[in-house]
Amino acid sequence: MSHKSEEGTESSHQHSTAQPDTGGSKPTSGNKPRGTGRFFLGAASGVALAVLAPLFSKPLRPMAKGAIKGGIATGRYVQKIAEGVVEDFQDITAEAKAELAQDQTPKTEA
Repeated sequence: MSHKSEEGTESSHQHSTAQPDTGGSKPTSGNKPRGTGRFFLGAASGVALAVLAPLFSKPLRPMAKGAIKGGIATGRYVQKIAEGVVEDFQDITAEAKAELAQDQTPKTEA
């Protein structure tokens, strides 16, 4: 149980040090190394994949193609859902503006 409390203190300590970095009006240097590290990790994994791909390309090709097709299908589905949400939001906004216009019209005439 003491281990959990140590983790809680560590995570709260990490959050407390990260909050001043993200709360400032200036771009923080604390976020740049983290993003840069992620970039280099992604670049390194891409290079590793490019080097190892020829070794596994033939047996893994159908699986990779299926994963890509699934990703494309998922992207299309998410895009349709997002378009529906945007359309609903635009409808609600138009209705709210129309109601505001109706509320303001009698007040200006009276």
